Amino acid sequence: MVLGESAKLRCSNPSLVVDSVSISGSKVPTVSSVKSFGIIIDSTLSFNSHVNNLCKAVCFHTTTLRHIHQFIGRDTANTIASSLIGACLDYCNALFYETSSANIAKLQRLQNTFARVVTVTHRCDHISPVLSSLDRELNSS
Repeated sequence: MVLGESAKLRCSNPSLVVDSVSISGSKVPTVSSVKSFGIIIDSTLSFNSHVNNLCKAVCFHTTTLRHIHQFIGRDTANTIASSLIGACLDYCNALFYETSSANIAKLQRLQNTFARVVTVTHRCDHISPVLSSLDRELNSS
């Protein structure tokens, strides 16, 4: 993987584009992203690939929780949400320090969606009171 600013990586000079590296006489092709310790690192360090992958995983867990929510109580749903989704969102969240606002918006939508599933709130209802009530519940226990 070759790291650099996106403007440098999109360089118009094709002779500067690195598509492989020679190590001990063997050509090793470069890739646009790698996965290490569960984090997908792309060549521009924008973490777009990681956030998109995280969205897929959280949507899977959200769908699963929607299916079983009627059989479990709200406290159990809250515990499942905190452990599964909270862990996914909190894992290496320091990497998102200067990520794009689009990535932050995606992560916020994930959190909002999961809060709606836990509290059985409709999509058209305002999310701030829902998040406040969940925060109060978590802090009181």
